[in-house]
Order: sequence, then C-alpha cells, then structure tokens
Amino acid sequence: MAATAHHRFAWNGISFDVPRRWELSEHRTTRGVTRIAMEDAAAVRLECEWLYPRRAVEVETVRERYLDRAKSLSDLAERVDPLPTDALGWTGHFYRMEEQRTLVIAYHQSVAAGAPFVFLRLHFDATSTEEPAAAFRLLARSFQFANDGLIPWACYDVSFLLDCRFRLTGSSLDAGRKHLIFGWGLRRLCLWHFSLANLIRERGTFAEFAANALNTSRSLPALHVTADGPETLAWRRKRRYPIGHAEEIGRWCFRYHAGLRHLPERNQLAV
Repeated sequence: MAATAHHRFAWNGISFDVPRRWELSEHRTTRGVTRIAMEDAAAVRLECEWLYPRRAVEVETVRERYLDRAKSLSDLAERVDPLPTDALGWTGHFYRMEEQRTLVIAYHQSVAAGAPFVFLRLHFDATSTEEPAAAFRLLARSFQFANDGLIPWACYDVSFLLDCRFRLTGSSLDAGRKHLIFGWGLRRLCLWHFSLANLIRERGTFAEFAANALNTSRSLPALHVTADGPETLAWRRKRRYPIGHAEEIGRWCFRYHAGLRHLPERNQLAV
C-alpha cells in the first residue's frame, strides 16, 4: 500500500499504520483493558483490545483458548487461511465467509519485557476498498509498543509525545476541536487541538482565541485566562474561588500553567 494511503494510529502505548480512511470511532479503558474501534464511511473495520499483564502470559494457554474460540468460526467459514509468515509475533487466521466477507482474528504476544497482550479483529465486506491481506500486513509490519519514556499518541490529525506516567482520563473528539485529558498523580493535563489555524488568526491573535476557549471550558472553572501578548497566556483566580473549588481541593493542586503552540504544517493551534 502506498505511503499516502495510510496513516499512523497511536493510543495508550501501542501504535500501527492503518488505511487512510479508517479513523477512531470508540475507545475505553476498563480494569486495565483498553479497547478501541476504527471505522470507515461504511462500517467498523478494526476492533482491538490490549492489556499489560502483571505476570508473564502462558503462550500455550493463550493459543489453546484462541483455537477453542476460533473453532466455531472455522465451521462457518468457506475457507480458512493462516496469517502471512512475515507477520512476526502475530498468531491468527483469515476467515473467508459468504457474500465477500472476510474476518481476520489475531493476537500478538511478545517475549519482550513489559510488552502488552493484543487481540484484534478486522472486518472486510463488499463495501471495503482494502484487500484484507494487504491491510493486515500493513498493520502487522508497522506495529510497535512503548511502556516507558515518551509515549506516542496519534489519531485523526493530532499527534504528540507524552510522558508515560500520564494516563488518559477523558476526551472529546470533534471535527475541528480535539480535547484530551490526562492525569498523573495530583496533576491534570488538558490538551486541545484546534483546526483551521489560518482562520483563527484572521479573527485575532492566537492568544485571544486560546484565552476565550479556556474561559468557556468547564475544565477550568476557577480560572480567568487572558492574552499576554500574541502567543502568550496569563491567568488569575476568579474571586468566586479564593480558596479553590472542589476538584482543586480533592487533588490538592492549585497551580496552573497555560500555553499554546501554532503547528503550521497541520494548520492547527495546540493549547
């Protein structure tokens, strides 16, 4: 697949390439298990779950469970093909079904220390524009994981590196505004990415826009943010919260920093 036909996806420690038309449609983390789904304009194409085991995973046990659960699919499929031999670390099969449907079920188990256990499903049908083997090979060859240092995050038109100690606690992913909230101990980090930065600049300075966005956000009820130059922000505490509001008191954290960065190559404003 041509380089222009795919994009990088990175979330909570794992990353891989997927076809350009596939985008994140769902995500959640429950009891240490992260689940994401990606879809194109027609249907869900990828479902992926992963966790970081506290102890070594018994590979043979996993293989036996996989084969047991896959047996019912094998009985329904018109043809079952193994994964490409160059899909290192992946175990699974292509299930060729009726009506041009193909289901790929696979799991990834690495012997590397701290590696996640990953399980995924790929869905293809008559509306798919991707060839199943090529789409899976693209994902498998590009798959990486990271569990220390700086962790990559990439979805839609947003990508950045973040200290591994931050954990995602909330999100709002809209067309022109992506908001991700992370926590680390008593700290909280809110990241906004606004699209069409060229139009924002036509209406005023980036700092004025960012200050207005932060002042209307429910994430920062105790602050009033002001522009302190064309690309610098300042803040003061609202008179209504002289000793802090409930969240500040609960986290015992009353200090703030607000900043912005223009990303001309993406036509974005990050706040």
